[in-house]
Amino acid sequence: MGLQDFMTVFSNLDPSCKGFVTSHQVLEFCQSIYHSSISVEQIEHAITQICGSTSSGRVSRQQFIAVLEEIERRRSVEEQAYWDFQALDYKGTNRISLKDALMMFREFHGDRFSLYTWKEFLQSRDDPGEQVYFDEIRLWLCNYPSGEPASKDQITQEEEQLIKIQSRHQSDTINKLKQIQDDKEEIQEYLDNAQYNAQRRRNKWDKQGLEAMLFDDGLEADDDTTSTKSKDTITMSDVNDAMTQKYDKLKSKLLWEMAKMSAAMESDRHEIFQQLCREEKQYSREGSLQDRIGGLSGSRLDLIATLTGLMGEVRSHDLKRKEQTEKKRETLRQQGMKEQDIDKAIQTEYQGVISGDTTCGASLINLIERFKLEKEETMMAVKSRASMSSVALENEYYRLLRQHLLLTDEWGFPALAMAVGLAERPQQYRSTKGNDWDRNRSEQLSQIQLEDRKGRKLQHTPADLVDSNKLDDLGLTDLKQHLIKEIVQKHFYEREAMINMLQGRESEQQKKKAHQMSSQERKKRLKVLRNQQISWSQSNSDDTQHLHQILTEAVALYCEVRREELLPTASIVTDNVVAECVLADLIQRQEVEYEASLEQFVSKQVKSDVIFLIKKENKMRIKEHFDNISFVALGTIEISAEDKDYVDALDVKYDTLRKNILRMGLEYKMGTEWKQLNEKERKKYIKEKEKEERKLRGLGQLQDMESLIGPKSKALPSLRQLIGEEKSEYEKRLKEQRKIGQNQEDEPPAEKFPHMNFLADLVPRYDNEQEAMLIWLKSTSTKQLPVKTQRLKIVLLKLETFCAQLEEDFEVSALSVGLIERLMAALQNRHPKDQSRQYDLAMRRTRLRLANLQQKEPTKKKEKSFTPEKGDLTGWQTAYLYEVMKRHYDEREQLLKYLQDESITELMEAASEMSADERKSRLAELQTKRRKLDLANSGETNCKKVTKCMKKRCSRGGIKLFPCPSKHLKIDVLSLTLASTKFYETYTQCLLP
Repeated sequence: MGLQDFMTVFSNLDPSCKGFVTSHQVLEFCQSIYHSSISVEQIEHAITQICGSTSSGRVSRQQFIAVLEEIERRRSVEEQAYWDFQALDYKGTNRISLKDALMMFREFHGDRFSLYTWKEFLQSRDDPGEQVYFDEIRLWLCNYPSGEPASKDQITQEEEQLIKIQSRHQSDTINKLKQIQDDKEEIQEYLDNAQYNAQRRRNKWDKQGLEAMLFDDGLEADDDTTSTKSKDTITMSDVNDAMTQKYDKLKSKLLWEMAKMSAAMESDRHEIFQQLCREEKQYSREGSLQDRIGGLSGSRLDLIATLTGLMGEVRSHDLKRKEQTEKKRETLRQQGMKEQDIDKAIQTEYQGVISGDTTCGASLINLIERFKLEKEETMMAVKSRASMSSVALENEYYRLLRQHLLLTDEWGFPALAMAVGLAERPQQYRSTKGNDWDRNRSEQLSQIQLEDRKGRKLQHTPADLVDSNKLDDLGLTDLKQHLIKEIVQKHFYEREAMINMLQGRESEQQKKKAHQMSSQERKKRLKVLRNQQISWSQSNSDDTQHLHQILTEAVALYCEVRREELLPTASIVTDNVVAECVLADLIQRQEVEYEASLEQFVSKQVKSDVIFLIKKENKMRIKEHFDNISFVALGTIEISAEDKDYVDALDVKYDTLRKNILRMGLEYKMGTEWKQLNEKERKKYIKEKEKEERKLRGLGQLQDMESLIGPKSKALPSLRQLIGEEKSEYEKRLKEQRKIGQNQEDEPPAEKFPHMNFLADLVPRYDNEQEAMLIWLKSTSTKQLPVKTQRLKIVLLKLETFCAQLEEDFEVSALSVGLIERLMAALQNRHPKDQSRQYDLAMRRTRLRLANLQQKEPTKKKEKSFTPEKGDLTGWQTAYLYEVMKRHYDEREQLLKYLQDESITELMEAASEMSADERKSRLAELQTKRRKLDLANSGETNCKKVTKCMKKRCSRGGIKLFPCPSKHLKIDVLSLTLASTKFYETYTQCLLP
């Protein structure tokens, strides 16, 4: 490869043009070109050698080739050293003597061999007299020696000294073996330890495979090693056992961290870890751990914070501190201190609580003390809730179980401690650092996870569908444990996906686009993406790639939203800070979701209910719905059980409008064939088109929806011209006009708004109406209203839906629905555009009926009446208005029947010859005759039935009902025409919506 080729490689590794690549990226590149593996330690040492110790693992473009050359040199030296080591290991023990190790140092360091470097190597070993492994020597052989070159005399003296060291080591080993033989307790401990490790490795083989057993990390298998009997109840003993297991796992993770930090070579970690476990166990049994903690390997090494700083205080202490903090905050407010200064004062005080000794040894002591404290606090908490002890026990047990599962992740001890600490306490979504110290932990945890995952490929969830037969065999408690595992797994892969969306190569382009948008443009685009995500979920599509594209773009937009929010509190907001903030939002959201899920499934006492939840979580994980990412990035609003009725009513309304549009498209495309179909066949066609529409809406292909309607839609007015402006726009405009005492102004011209096609235009209209409604539901003024007053909103939505259902023609239904939407806000008067729509609606209805008469089309059957359940106030209000709407429909039909009679022209001419006074006189005479009508006559049977039905249906409404006109009324034809003409004018102005 030439120079230009290497520069191209660097550019490919650095797509965002940051000017540097990380050690992980260099490692991936080297692994792709070398047949043999190369360790990350060699990469890191090569970067340190070329770029310096302050480079933090970053390689600039100018240093890239030099680093690759150094890696190649190290790879060559390591390969030669390996075969030389094998030649010296004539016993096949994978070890060589110290003298042979010295010879290898001299061979590979040549004339630059230094006793200073050799002594450093010996001092880095826990036991300088022990034989040497290859893993602990290979880096030393590859590194350049430091210090003065050694003379021959110095080398000879060192060889003699090594012989003495080895002899002394062999003598000490023999003495230790004799002591072990004499100490029966030590022998038993050795046997117990050997048996424990054998069982542990077997569990690893059974649960994680042969590779996990061969490359043993000294830790327990992810799942419990013992099989438990199926059970349906939780006892205090179970909670205590779970608490003990939690702290045993934390202790193991901390000891492993100490072994990892203190080991010079990766291969030494397991041996050091086993030694630490034995020593900790022995010292704890003897009660001397606190006195002898300094002698443990790695105990003096520092973590990033104290144990309290990582995990926080136990739940009860944390709650008390927050209560005290709120009291102090209120006191400082009364003293006139600003909120920003109050936040700083509280944070400073809390820093004093979490400050202290950050060494691993101190953390181990504090961990043991914390275990005792949490155990006592948990027992007291459960006893204090004796009336609900079983529920309290389950809550504690399942919280602990989730913490166990979090400890199986591959993060280091600091990250795991923070994750467990956050899981101990209920979290708030998107809290601020000023009033919630757990927010700081969430962001610190995010920083570690983002850094650890840099340069790594996205992990996809395995397609491990649950086995229904196995679930049926489990007890209730075991099923709930299975559910928790599903939730934890789902959360893990959501975090992995979010990290990839924040710093993966695929997201760079979306970030640039989002950064170039204005705040308003980002807001509008997020609305569109939210609708696409909802539609995708409803379509049951298997195209997860499309969902990932939606969410990747949404995350990029949300990052810019968060950047704007962070700018007032910080002078510089880097991409890393924004990413940490966004990932912390997801972590907090997941904590909130788990608490809600816990409250839900703990109350379940039927196995089938829990199995249903397991299958639901399993499906969401495997299909990678990433609901929590959607919640964070798209701002998905949580809909409570009380609000669901409102949203459902809105969904039905828009589904009805879509159905009318699709019916219109089918009528145009199929022509006479459509007319020959029965109602069942027509519904089948419409159902198929609805599936296509949902799929296109889910994929965001709004332009393609036009194919479902056909070219007819291009010749029709736009959706906004038919329905009118959106509810929220109209109400806002009307409120402002009334505030200044101004009469209603006309709505803005529809031509100013973009128009795509009817189905596509419904999408943003639905989004805006839903958002406005949810904001209204959450507002303080709405919450102060009586519930029955609030639920009138549902009645009006159902009325709008019913109005659309009554009409066969889409244009008529759209005009009618739009006028109904603005009915309550315009009881006194309509603005000019709506007055024009009223006239247009009357004309369309007249023409539609006339066309049906000419083609001998049957009149559409009205929707059947329904009887709500007793006590369902909303249902009875809706039923009442349905009957009113149907009566209006009957009145329109009867009136149009009179007006479209063949003799109407002749009668209208006769009426026009009368003077105004004669018409008024005749109308008064007709009104008198109407009052004298005998409605008990058989000719009035139909009218009587309708009246009786309406009185029965609406008896609770308390309104006076009038009978509708009947064709059997014996009235002078001319007088009837005059009355009908006057009634039509009145109905158009007042009765029509």
